[in-house]
Amino acid sequence: MQENPTQPMTVTSLSRLWGIPVHRLRYALQRYRIEPATRAGIVGIYSADQLPSIRSALARVKASRRT
Repeated sequence: MQENPTQPMTVTSLSRLWGIPVHRLRYALQRYRIEPATRAGIVGIYSADQLPSIRSALARVKASRRT
């Protein structure tokens, strides 16, 4: 599945898109202090520009689990 920047990208939608657990994505975002581009109430919305940073954070979390 590919990212669709026209849809709001929340933690839940990104976890579904990438097939990873929500808690793992939340941990990576908190660990590497990646803030949402905007908010809709209490829901964080991430921009397409942030996707490489989020993927990198997930990769670093995965790599740190192996050691």
